[in-house]
Amino acid sequence: MDPRTIAQMPENTSLSVEDVEGLVQVLIAATDPTQQHTVVERKRKLLEGIAQLVGADVFIWSASLPDTETHGDVMSSCLIEGGWASEEQRIQVYKALSNPQFAHVVQQPIVAAAQGMHYVTMHRRDIADDAWWLQFGEIWRRTGLDHFLMNIYPISLNSYSATAFHRQSGKPVFSERERMIVHLVFKHLEWYHQRALQDPSQGKLLQLAPRERQTLMLLLSGQTKREIAENLGITEHTVGDYTKSIYKRFAVNSRGELQAVFQMGKSSA
Repeated sequence: MDPRTIAQMPENTSLSVEDVEGLVQVLIAATDPTQQHTVVERKRKLLEGIAQLVGADVFIWSASLPDTETHGDVMSSCLIEGGWASEEQRIQVYKALSNPQFAHVVQQPIVAAAQGMHYVTMHRRDIADDAWWLQFGEIWRRTGLDHFLMNIYPISLNSYSATAFHRQSGKPVFSERERMIVHLVFKHLEWYHQRALQDPSQGKLLQLAPRERQTLMLLLSGQTKREIAENLGITEHTVGDYTKSIYKRFAVNSRGELQAVFQMGKSSA
């Protein structure tokens, strides 16, 4: 599907006065200069406010780096997330996103839009149609989530800012009105997206070998050494070697410290 087609908003979709007022209030809360908030705190406030406006349960922002040599291999140099029903749900989402077969299909239109420098906001059905999700989306159904909106803001040919809003299973698809809210609000917030260019871990990510990047993603998803070995078709000993190399690269001594490098402003909830 052409990303430029995805980006077009239907002509009969419009926002109400209440929608506009809601957006203004969210932006004021996130950018109020009288409040001594960090950029991360302002991003979280913005994400929480927009999630409430569009009826989303979970939100995830990431500064993402696609691996041009390995299709479906996308790394995130920083993350802000919230709204999880449980820690297990969070783990299942990152397991799904790190599954090579699943990621290949899901990431393809996202990376294509980013590398084509197209600003887009996609429904789940823009990523893959309902028939595909029904047949191959079992790994995603395990997360307890279903429909989502994915906003892609290209920063360069090798990086992009990605913002996703998710709904728990059983809830309806996001409407065109809700997609328009997300599309409009993130289109003009350069301060929100440009954090991706300033993160020191981005350069370290690019220095990792492809297998190390895959191992890193699986470590962040919460998988055990055995699960990582099975997913990558390597021995647990090799996983251990990759893990040591990753820890050294990011100057950490544990998985918890590693996660702290990538999960910015983690909510205490």
